[in-house]
Amino acid sequence: MPGIQRLGAELTDAWATVYGSGPQITIGALLPTVNRARQFLSSPEWEGLFDSLNTYVHNFSQKMVEARGGFQL
Repeated sequence: MPGIQRLGAELTDAWATVYGSGPQITIGALLPTVNRARQFLSSPEWEGLFDSLNTYVHNFSQKMVEARGGFQL
């Protein structure tokens, strides 16, 4: 996750599912604005991290939601 932090995201949550069919690992991160989040997700640096991550991860997904406080699925 240091790569995500280097790109300016503030990591807020990390959850591991030990039982059930939900995502095995879920991470939450904050960026200051929606525009900054869009820039983050379209940056070459994120694409590089994403490509590296995909060599180890199956069924990766991501989504962007407005922060409301607390962990959000």
